[in-house]
Amino acid sequence: MGILHVIAFAPLLLAAGAAAAGWLIIGRRVAVPMGLTRVLIVVATSAALVVMIGYWLVSSAPWLLPSPSIEVVTAMMDLRYLIPLVVGGAALIILAFPVRGSGSRSKGAELSRRTVLTFSRPWWFVTFGIVLLLTVAVAVAAGVASSPDEQGRYTLYVVEVGTAAASTTIYGWHYSVPCLILLAALVGVMTIDLALISRPAIAENRDEDVAVRRVRSLNVVRVGMGVVLLHLSAVLSSLAGTSTLSAGIGTGAGIAGEINVGTSFAALTPFLYWAGAVVGVIGLALWFSALLSTVPTPNSRRRVAIA
Repeated sequence: MGILHVIAFAPLLLAAGAAAAGWLIIGRRVAVPMGLTRVLIVVATSAALVVMIGYWLVSSAPWLLPSPSIEVVTAMMDLRYLIPLVVGGAALIILAFPVRGSGSRSKGAELSRRTVLTFSRPWWFVTFGIVLLLTVAVAVAAGVASSPDEQGRYTLYVVEVGTAAASTTIYGWHYSVPCLILLAALVGVMTIDLALISRPAIAENRDEDVAVRRVRSLNVVRVGMGVVLLHLSAVLSSLAGTSTLSAGIGTGAGIAGEINVGTSFAALTPFLYWAGAVVGVIGLALWFSALLSTVPTPNSRRRVAIA
């Protein structure tokens, strides 16, 4: 049981450790000031982390439950793709507030037009776009490979061997279409968040206000990227399980004459398994990083530039 607990908690410890290391190295330059902004960031990220970590532990270590029934386990497995999207989406809605600048308004005229990119870095969105496109591509590929079950839902992957066939579940259209809709909504919420952060007039203490808005914008991207990565982690882990399906058919020559046929992507099983684990850790680390941005630091008022 000790090894099982280590396996269950290792990804969480790695994510927290990576976020802490990043904060110690480059994240202490600006801290969100005391007030409503800090409270909302703590509430949003902490709630998302608690729900996601709780779900992760129970789904990866069902022995932690007193006596899980097969119905409970099945329901949890069906929700694995949606949990990150719903929880992270709720956190992003909270991160849009407060819709105002920090401190009193500047007396000088602000002539430059502020957009969703004003307090952001282009590479944030390039990285997010690449991850999002990869997630959509995996969803489409899995959907195309799926087959309908008895209820007409595209949830099965079928391997046919002659007149025989074997099947298992896959991230088919039944699961991917709702997730793709939620991913599109996620992008919309992130865009609105960034617009609401950029729109208010610059405060009198311009440097501090700009720095805080940049941290808030970065947190929106962190949480949004974390959502996509945690969702992608669930998808890749599921596909790793699907890839292990094999079917055999006898040729009439005994055991030695049996022909075994696997999935077309069986060779990718180790890659899918480890890729799912790695992107999941990165996703959680990004959420931890957003939470750590609220930790006050001695230098946060003096150093306002963000790399």
